[in-house]
Amino acid sequence: MEAFFENILLELCRKSSILPLGNKCMQWNGACSEAGYGRKRVTWPDGKKTVEKTHRLVYMAHNKILHPHLQNKNEYGEQLDVSHLCNNKKCILIEHLVHEPHCINMNRHECFKKGNCSKLHYPYCMV
Repeated sequence: MEAFFENILLELCRKSSILPLGNKCMQWNGACSEAGYGRKRVTWPDGKKTVEKTHRLVYMAHNKILHPHLQNKNEYGEQLDVSHLCNNKKCILIEHLVHEPHCINMNRHECFKKGNCSKLHYPYCMV
């Protein structure tokens, strides 16, 4: 199983590049959705094939979580997202990703629109 996750991370890195300015994001250079998120086809160890958002995939591979075992809801029933602290939809740098309630993810969008972090959540946005 360890080799599976290592291969996923290597494949993601091969199609990415580090952006030299700002937050030094690792930018996915492969296929993207209409919404601008990186997309990658995956064949899981059980043979199931899916198309995953690359930031979710790197989070799962880094934390060794097999699809579909990444929690979609917390103990309060709130939807959970893998959010970008950097607000770059194509970023796959694990340090820029956090698994958190959807409402906090939406609050981050407001922070980026305003240009500063509200500090109502942690970790803080990289604005």
